[in-house]
Amino acid sequence: MSWKKADLAHWAGEMDVNLIEIDQKLKLCGMVMKVRAKRGLTQAEVAELVGVSRSRIAQIEAGVRLHKMSFDILLRVLQGLGCRYTISAKRLAA
Repeated sequence: MSWKKADLAHWAGEMDVNLIEIDQKLKLCGMVMKVRAKRGLTQAEVAELVGVSRSRIAQIEAGVRLHKMSFDILLRVLQGLGCRYTISAKRLAA
């Protein structure tokens, strides 16, 4: 069997994963980690603020299972950290 060049878009399609969605979730996960560190909070303290487990915060910061992670939980954590957010949409280039 020969190796083929990896085609991430093809794999994502086969696994029913939206790469744009994953990218946006990764950015939000990074924001959670950055804001938590800037505020000098532990994962346990953030978990208590938001009402989730410490392991859930660790998963968010590590970007684990992004395809199953909801935007709702990410935005709830950021809000618990004192962040405001706006949602906007713009048309992607064809």
